[in-house]
Amino acid sequence: MILLNRRTSKGRAQRIRGELAEGFGHIRSATGQAATGAAERIAPRIDNALTVVGLRKKPRARWPWVTGAVVAGAAAGVAGMMLMRRNRESVDDLFVDDPRAEGIGYPETNMSDRNEELAKTPK
Repeated sequence: MILLNRRTSKGRAQRIRGELAEGFGHIRSATGQAATGAAERIAPRIDNALTVVGLRKKPRARWPWVTGAVVAGAAAGVAGMMLMRRNRESVDDLFVDDPRAEGIGYPETNMSDRNEELAKTPK
């Protein structure tokens, strides 16, 4: 009977250890969840406080850079369009006020025709 009594007490001690280990596991997971919840609630306040104190800078918005790039691209496109339009104007419009250009039909077919026309005009 003494041997039987030892077995039950040893089994009882193992059960108690098992229950305590399981209880500590539950406590550990509960504290982990509580810490996570607290961090989620407090993190924005800490970030704001650090920003106010000057230890952390606010992230800059990137959309002003994008807007500037779009505006610069549009301005470059308009300038290019104006240059192309200026190049497409007829040569006659450029020499309207020049008295030597009267009677010359621009644009000529080639350079020799132009030279001949310029040679005929009085100087």
